[in-house]
Amino acid sequence: MREIFDYAKGSTQIEPSTKQEASLVLLPRSGSSKTVVSTTFKQIIDFERTKGRVVYLKSHPLDSPLDYRTHFNPELVVLPSFLPSEVIPAAIPKITSIYGPPNTSLLAAKFFFPDLNVYLIEEKTTEFSMKLRQIGVKSITAARARNS
Repeated sequence: MREIFDYAKGSTQIEPSTKQEASLVLLPRSGSSKTVVSTTFKQIIDFERTKGRVVYLKSHPLDSPLDYRTHFNPELVVLPSFLPSEVIPAAIPKITSIYGPPNTSLLAAKFFFPDLNVYLIEEKTTEFSMKLRQIGVKSITAARARNS
């Protein structure tokens, strides 16, 4: 596992030189609604940036890599998609919040890092999203994010 992070540090800027807090945004699979990705996730990224936080962005490992900085914000730190999202908070301890679609990455984040603020971005409530909320994952519906 160490080799993966060494490779990633050599190929992308994982650790900015600042000491500020950070957030991790996990993007949904590219087959998900493009509207949700371009509006809801963009608003979350913009919100985190206004709070002065470094924003790390990670796409799903099965998606082809894109330059998300041009789509969202040029100051994002785009992590390699092959990195397991479940271990990123251990590698980057300044991460205090994680945002993402309903998936096992959010479940693992809350389980392994209970002090993290973990936010579920959902278009509709599912049985799995209800289970995530039961363990303390906070829910942000796509409609609520667009209206804020």
